Amino acid sequence: MSTQSRPLPLLAALCLAVACGDRGLEEPSSPGGLPGEQPVAGAMGFVEAPGAGMDGMLRDGTALPVDGARRWPAPMYEPAERVDFDNVTLLGEAPTMDLPEPPRSGFRIVLPVREVAPGEEWEGCIALPYPEFEHRNVYHARIYTSGALHHSNLVGVQHDGRPSSYPSCPPGTGDSIQIALDSFLSNSPIDILFANSTQIDETEEIVFKPQTAYKVRTAGAEVLADAHYLNTGFEPVHSEVVYDFFTMPDEQVVHTLGAMVVHDQSFRVEAGTDKDVSNDCATQSRGHLVSIMPHAHERTVDFTVDIMGGGHIDEVFSSGVFGGESKITVFDEPIPLSDARIRQTCRMRNDLDRPIVYGTGQDEMCITFGYVTPATEAFVAYKLLPLTPCTTTRTGHLFE
Repeated sequence: MSTQSRPLPLLAALCLAVACGDRGLEEPSSPGGLPGEQPVAGAMGFVEAPGAGMDGMLRDGTALPVDGARRWPAPMYEPAERVDFDNVTLLGEAPTMDLPEPPRSGFRIVLPVREVAPGEEWEGCIALPYPEFEHRNVYHARIYTSGALHHSNLVGVQHDGRPSSYPSCPPGTGDSIQIALDSFLSNSPIDILFANSTQIDETEEIVFKPQTAYKVRTAGAEVLADAHYLNTGFEPVHSEVVYDFFTMPDEQVVHTLGAMVVHDQSFRVEAGTDKDVSNDCATQSRGHLVSIMPHAHERTVDFTVDIMGGGHIDEVFSSGVFGGESKITVFDEPIPLSDARIRQTCRMRNDLDRPIVYGTGQDEMCITFGYVTPATEAFVAYKLLPLTPCTTTRTGHLFE
């Protein structure tokens, strides 16, 4: 990948407490749902920057972007005092979006800025180093974008002592699904950090229930972003993408999370037809499904996810056309899997004069991301070729 600005070394963000707003304390609401869960007191409320903006700077003296009047919810376990300082990865120019301070406990990842022309579509891999941060358990993650982002799936992978030439990925690196499948099937640890909804507007987040988090493994690892930009408008877009990950100590985690993926690339929808593309897979899991995030394109007019077991079919997700709004769903009551089956169905409407298959551009995708607790009950299910059954592989041992 190329970038218009000179890559800088790993940078640190400092935010002076006096300029980062006041923070009230209150008890979080009792969540229920997970066995043995108890409410935990934490820092709640809002972070509100004063009119002058966030007073902070990078270690090289560069001023951080000014935070406007927007009020950002304070994550549940965010400490009153800063824990992490060298916790921002930035390659190239700093973002100009109105942003809150970087996490006080956690880390920020900034993708290189991209100029996206009207009608332009670009997809590629971006590699970045992890910054420094103390606690490894992510309970809240957020993405910010200034526009033209179709999706950017962020994963943490092992580099085996040979880190990438940032921001370029290793030659032959596939998309995030291929990266994940290759890692799972080769028993190589991988962390699914964030998968965003299609063509989101401005920001999106995933917030897990109290005492619930996934672990990030940074030793010998780096971050890969499977980034897909698409400008559907008539004006150029200066596209900025920033991620915040909020972390908590090990002793506050009761419910561990492992990533779940259901993936179908075996379909073909003939020109001028509608088709239900359905993938019915065993979970081989006795855990609980905590969240899901479906991914499809504009020719998917309906997306449903069903959990089937014990003679019952429970629809746990249903959505219409994709575009702009968040599709991330964290269940109030985590769904028991108990060796159930999971079925995803994408109704695709092909208005083209050619078949559509799995792919980017005018083609389609039908993928469900999610998290399972405990992490040891995670799984990946996939169907790669027509007329073949779905294959399920237990991957929980990779999260131990």
